[in-house]
Amino acid sequence: MKTHKRRAKQLVKAKAKLENAERRAREAAEAVATLEEGAA
Repeated sequence: MKTHKRRAKQLVKAKAKLENAERRAREAAEAVATLEEGAA
């Protein structure tokens, strides 16, 4: 039972890390798009 709880906590942490990575990737993509618009 304890191991299951720890696993769930790891899953939540991994999900949060994934969401942060996606947000960072989206922000980077928007920054690139802004730069390209400025260069065009």
